[in-house]
Amino acid sequence: MAQIARTPGSVITAAVIMFVYGGLLLICGACGGIFTGVGMAAQGPDHLGLQAALDKEAPGHQIVSMGNIALNILFALTFIGAGLGVFWLSQIARFAAYGACAGILLSTIALQTYQIVIVMPVTDRIVQEQLRIGGPGQAGAPAGMGAAMAAGKVVGLLLAFGIPLAFCTPIVILLTVKSARDAFAGRFASEAIEEDRSPRRYSGYDDDYPASKPPQFPGDTGIKE
Repeated sequence: MAQIARTPGSVITAAVIMFVYGGLLLICGACGGIFTGVGMAAQGPDHLGLQAALDKEAPGHQIVSMGNIALNILFALTFIGAGLGVFWLSQIARFAAYGACAGILLSTIALQTYQIVIVMPVTDRIVQEQLRIGGPGQAGAPAGMGAAMAAGKVVGLLLAFGIPLAFCTPIVILLTVKSARDAFAGRFASEAIEEDRSPRRYSGYDDDYPASKPPQFPGDTGIKE
């Protein structure tokens, strides 16, 4: 408990953010895994041909999806564990937090690149064909549908990159400020203050030289009547 009491506010704040982010990742990962598993088990007929097109032109898309869910759960557990560790000023937990932040950003870049380059062209083509053809007795794509789909992609990309950055940026900054670096190195502000207040032999005086005599005014002979 004494070690936690000496933990600076910047480290405590970073730990709280890691708990929140780790909890959100754990919930999202668990829900994503459940929905993906249920969807694969109860897969109905592929009327649009989207699944067949993805299996043919985007091989491994299901593996990538499940791998992303597994990585999110791994990062979630890492953030929660690192948050507990930094409370105790563990350098290993601090580096684990740095690694989790870098890992989740790199995995996000890789996943979104895969989606943009491989998956989205296939889904866009299938959707556009269905909207253009329409079903029996249905018209083609309504006006503005293309713009709405493009806007949805932009919003999705902003959220995909914005959420990790919103959590990871303050975590890295708070664990890197001077108070945090000093605390992880074993230098605490309270000890520095006590050291400054401790008396020093040469503080305010110098005993290597004799004390100077008090000044005498002119005409003062030192003889008193």
